Formats: sequence, C-alpha cells, structure tokens
Amino acid sequence: MDVDSKVALKAAELRALSKKDYNRKLKLPDAIVAATALLLSAVLVTRNVEDFKHLRRHGLHLYNPFEHEKDNSQRFVSELEQN
Repeated sequence: MDVDSKVALKAAELRALSKKDYNRKLKLPDAIVAATALLLSAVLVTRNVEDFKHLRRHGLHLYNPFEHEKDNSQRFVSELEQN
C-alpha cells in the first residue's frame, strides 16, 4: 500500500501527539504503520507493543502474538485433536 496523503497526515498527527502529550518520539516508520492501522480500523500485530501502547488511548488496537504463544499453541493442538 502506498503512503497517501491521509496516511501521511495521520502519521504526522500521531508523531506530534506522541511528543506533546506523552513526551515520546514516535519514529516515522512506526507512525506510518500506526496511522495505516487506524485509518483501516485494523489491528496492529507487533512484537514491539512498547512503542505503540500509548496510542491505545487514541483508538489503536494492538496484538502481540508472542504474548499468547503458549495459549495459541495449546489451542492449535486442541483443534488438531478434534479433527
């Protein structure tokens, strides 16, 4: 997906918000990823939740698959056993 003007503006907004309200520097690539997820109403799947967690207050949904790795493994095994 190309970075269009909506994504670019949202990324700039997130960077400014991060700096002003949270005193955090949000890197441009991270801001673009977060902006894209927000604009698409998508869940941002990342192992690096720390850089994005302050944006949860602004509607960003995060998922770290490594936090739930054990649960997912057990669920996968259970599904295999059922089939």
